[in-house]
This record gives sequence, structure tokens and C-alpha cells, in this order.
Amino acid sequence: MRLRRGGQAGSGGGKPIEDFWGWWGSAGRAAAEAGIGGAGFEGFTGEMMRRVKALHPDLAWELAPGGRAEHALVITAAGVPELRRLAERWYQHAPAVSAVWEYHPVRQASPSSLANALEFGDQKLNLAELRFDLHVDNDRDVIDTAVFHPSFAGMPSEARGQVGFLALDWALGEDGVTRWIGGFETSDTRPATGVPADGLTETVEALASRAGEPRWALLRGERDGAVLLASLAIPAKWVDHPLMDQHIAVSLPFADQTPEGLPGPDSLDQLRALEDELTDRLLPHALLVAHESTRGVRTLHLYADSDDLALAEQVRDAVSRWPGAAVNSSLDAGWRAIRHLTR
Repeated sequence: MRLRRGGQAGSGGGKPIEDFWGWWGSAGRAAAEAGIGGAGFEGFTGEMMRRVKALHPDLAWELAPGGRAEHALVITAAGVPELRRLAERWYQHAPAVSAVWEYHPVRQASPSSLANALEFGDQKLNLAELRFDLHVDNDRDVIDTAVFHPSFAGMPSEARGQVGFLALDWALGEDGVTRWIGGFETSDTRPATGVPADGLTETVEALASRAGEPRWALLRGERDGAVLLASLAIPAKWVDHPLMDQHIAVSLPFADQTPEGLPGPDSLDQLRALEDELTDRLLPHALLVAHESTRGVRTLHLYADSDDLALAEQVRDAVSRWPGAAVNSSLDAGWRAIRHLTR
């Protein structure tokens, strides 16, 4: 496995993507195959890094064994939501899968890597000794995970974290980690109920099978001393919609209130009618992923593709007849605006 950072300068955009695939078809693919065949990567590595740097300096790339093809080329945002859409755009322009090459915008699972030894600095870790302490949160459909290895006792915290994340990536793939792993930590104490890597994958598969169809969860809490009532789409995970990176918040004051500041019957009917209208009007270009009510205001949380420059205006037009309605949009690739509801 060969992993490289793109470099330290550059910009994303359509032209670098077009240029990358032009180079790959004319010279890059053959150079990669020659290197894999034993001729060496001199010349290929430097040009590959330059091409990836032109996409964005913080993207990473690797050549890896393929799943359907012999080899895989991966350009990844390495878990950074703000860069994932660029990796997706690159992937959307990739050639069709062949017998020799496939392409991915994220690292793929590689469970066989966990049977090997990992050289990390001056340490050599037998990855078969990894143990995962798992706590399944069925309300959030995630697994809080602590990773243990006997060698962690002699390693600094940052190095332990890097090994732990590598192990999770190899076990589940980059998207699998983002989708199913909630809390993460490392430990130098062997967990009494720790499982090896195959136990981790089995637990994730069981959770995925139970998660079932999308649904809405009702949440109740307090904010600044006031009751807050929210509904959240389950699952509400940016990794399932990596191009939906624009957060659109719609604030709707309502007149008919309960003593707690929540919608009364008349307001509730009006709010539901408006939500239905928005959903019918905007799908599939925008997703309503949550709404919350407190102190006489309901806030709708929508996500859309930021390339659709007109969508926020469409939302403003749709709610223009609601007294006091306000619409604010911002870039939020990691869906941080609803994180307080997903924890």
C-alpha cells in the first residue's frame, strides 16, 4: 500500500480533474502498472503528487489491491468532510472499472492487512494483537470504540491514535468508520470484553442489519432553561450524502404556543403543512434532516449541494408568506449544525 499527501499548495476545480484523467489515460496508468510490475515508481510518484496537489494540497492518494479489478487507485479526503466533495467529483469522472483498474474516493476495507505486522516508527506491531472494546448505541446507530494493543503502553497518544484509526480503516473502510464509529479512544489496558478485528466487523454488520429503513427520532431536552423538542432523521450522516454540503436553516416563529414554548395544535398543523410543501418542492435537491422547536420558534435544518446556487433562494421564496420567517445558509460539509442532536 502506498499512501502520499498531495503537497502543500494548489486549488481544486473542474480543470484539474479533467487534466488528471487526461494524464492518467495517456501516461499515468501505464507508469503505475510499470511500477507495480517492478520497474520502479521513479517519475510516476512525483507526477502523481503534482496532479493530486493541483486538485487540492490536502488530498491523499494510494495504490492498493482492487476488489473487482487487479489494482485500485484511491484519492481520498482522509475523513475531512470539506474535501470529500472534491474526491467525489474526481471519482465521478473516473473511467469505467476494467479488469486491471478500479477507482475510489475513499479508502476501502482491507481486513487482510490486520493479519500483518505494522512498522510504526521504531516499533513493530503485530496487528493480530489488537482488541476492540465495543459499546453499541442503538439510539444513534453507532458504536463507541476503544482500541487496545500491548505496545500502546510505550507509545505517545498521537501515535496510538494513528494506529487505532488505521486499524479501523482497514477493518471497515473509510466510509464505514465515519458511518458506524461514534466515540473513539485508545487504551493501554486490555479490555475484559475486547474482541479482535473480525468481532468488530461482525458487530458493525449486526448493527447495520438492525438499523433498517430510515426513520424519525423524537428528542426532548433543554436549551438555556427552555424546553427543546426536536425530530431527527435516522440516519442523519453526512457520509451518506457527501455532496450535500450547504446547510440551510429556516427559522419559523409560531403564534399558537404551549406554556413550554412548543407549537400548539394550530401552529403544529401549519408547520407540518409547510414542511410537506418544502419537501415536495425541493426533493431530491435538498434534504430535511431535522427540526427543533423552542421558545416559540421552529428551526428546520436542510442540506443541499452548494453547487446549486439558486436553492437557498427557492427556500426563501417557499417560506416568504410565513410571518417572520428567516433563511440562513452556510457551508457545512460535516453537518456540524445538527451535531448537538446526534450526540
